[in-house]
Amino acid sequence: LFLGCSWVAPASAQPWFGVPLPSAAGLEPEQIYARRDFPLLPVVVDEGGAATADISAAELFELVRDQVDISLANRAEGELIWGRVAGRSGDRAVSTYIRQKLVDAGVADVRTDVVAMPPQTWPASAEFVLLGTPAMGDGSGDYSFTTLMPQPGSPATPEAGLIAELAYVGEGRDVDIARAKLDGRIAILRGRPAQGGYNTARDLPNKLAAAGAAAVVVSLDLPIDVQTFNRALAGTRVPTFAIADHEGRFIENVIARAGNAPVAARLQLTNVTETNPTSNVIGVVAGTSDEYAIVIAHHDAYFHGANDNASGVAAMLGLAKHVASRKAPPRRTHLFVATGGHHAGGFPGATRIAVDHLPLRDKTAIVLNAEHVAAVQAIEYTSMDFAAWGSHGGLLVASGEVPKYGSVVPGNAVVLDAFRTSLARYGVTMLANAWASAPGDVMPFQQRGYPVAQIIEVGSWYHTTGDVLEAVSPVGLERATRAFADFLRAVDAQPLSAVAPLSDAAAPAYRNFPLAGVMTAGQPTPAALETLASQGYATVIDLRAASEERGFDEAGTVEKLGMKYVSLPVAGAEGVNYENARALDRVLAEAQGPVLLHCSTANRAGAMLALRARMRGDSVDAALALGVRGGVTGLQPVVESVLQESPR
Repeated sequence: LFLGCSWVAPASAQPWFGVPLPSAAGLEPEQIYARRDFPLLPVVVDEGGAATADISAAELFELVRDQVDISLANRAEGELIWGRVAGRSGDRAVSTYIRQKLVDAGVADVRTDVVAMPPQTWPASAEFVLLGTPAMGDGSGDYSFTTLMPQPGSPATPEAGLIAELAYVGEGRDVDIARAKLDGRIAILRGRPAQGGYNTARDLPNKLAAAGAAAVVVSLDLPIDVQTFNRALAGTRVPTFAIADHEGRFIENVIARAGNAPVAARLQLTNVTETNPTSNVIGVVAGTSDEYAIVIAHHDAYFHGANDNASGVAAMLGLAKHVASRKAPPRRTHLFVATGGHHAGGFPGATRIAVDHLPLRDKTAIVLNAEHVAAVQAIEYTSMDFAAWGSHGGLLVASGEVPKYGSVVPGNAVVLDAFRTSLARYGVTMLANAWASAPGDVMPFQQRGYPVAQIIEVGSWYHTTGDVLEAVSPVGLERATRAFADFLRAVDAQPLSAVAPLSDAAAPAYRNFPLAGVMTAGQPTPAALETLASQGYATVIDLRAASEERGFDEAGTVEKLGMKYVSLPVAGAEGVNYENARALDRVLAEAQGPVLLHCSTANRAGAMLALRARMRGDSVDAALALGVRGGVTGLQPVVESVLQESPR
């Protein structure tokens, strides 16, 4: 009924204004993979793929199954955050399992190293109860949400819990927040997970807290019944939780039918802080030289963790068996490392290896990271006859895997070409553009100057109970592992000088890798240019004015080395403009192969990349972030000002 401008909920003879209770669970993740009329895409390779034929889908998939079984055994122990969680019993169990599998694979030298972690805070108990009152309809008893999951970093509630009214804020856009009365209320926020680990609710809990919310509950907009523990939803200011879609829609409908009548709930969360260590499991296959190749895969996981990261561990174990069983030893000693503590903050396991191995960094040809390598592609459609298709709530399962991000850092042309060749040979589906950096467990190696390569994908099931065994493609796992093996062989066949990154002595000053195939740097020396040419760099773009001293004939040196020299002077702050950014864009578009973009300190190089990114449609924040990665320092205030202007 409308009385003036207010909406008053009509009296109801039914509980909760007639909104059905979500008593039946939503769809289970396994259900969407149950029916398949078209098979998974097989592994089809050319004759060059015969060398990896010993790697089989069935064997790799059993390795994934074993790790998922370890998670399920841990779930039975009753922990709220279950799985192969760093520092907990599932973590210890999977470390023991991996050690034995390396031994079984014929790796003679296997060890386990204990690794300290920062203190870990975990939710110990949680409750979210919608409080029933006669105003909600006859028989409206309290409803306790069964899919509730606290989010990383969430502070605890008072010991007695928190009772407050609910405020629906939709997707948390500014207009939604402006219209909601949040002071002291529990914000109900809808968040849609997507590939890449993105969620529309990303970073919004703290924004809602700043607007006055006492707590935040995120309803996952997925047509299946999943729980999540995802740092993208972390709320560090107020208690923050997530619930599954079918329970989220119930609470939305109740709020809608209540009109202006208050709807209240009770929240409770207790946390526990632990200081347990984790471990790295290391297998060593000796080579014939004093050089190294390293393969890593993090072994900790939330929930089932089938793709993240049982698939990566399975690939690493498959590679260990493949290399250990070769008749002739490899050129380089291969380290196969299952790293611990990936989700603990700071990558303690990977950092330990990167630091311990640092004296041998310049003899390391490659660090290969296997992370999330074989998820089946699941696509959500919203406007079709799903019953006729046999789909589930609009989720359709594809025959292939989720496309993967690829990274080769730094942009060594020999390594990048080998990586492309191996991935294409085995039909690994990749996104068209490489990442300029390598996120994930390989990051500590990248930060310390190691040469790194990886493929990684993050589907919609990232850190959810939807990352089940059935979500992993056995043939996709074989595809990725055989591509890795092919790539390792290709790198092993090259001399270290052809594949290693620039040594500190030969590198340009202040070097960065903000874009795939683009290095930004300070003034290079002749030795650095010679090394870049040997690694396949094709173009040198010089942003310095002719009047600036270089100490040698840079243009002549570059051209003598077989690279293209382009002079694009940027005269200090006045040269930081969109006209020069457009000129840079044209040069980069014509470049064939990796590019060195330099000034004296990389300051101007980063500035021009920021303007180019804005000109190409990036947001101001994204463009500035790219500029910072590219090396902008003293010119940052100028860049910030120019970015506010129209690039047209």
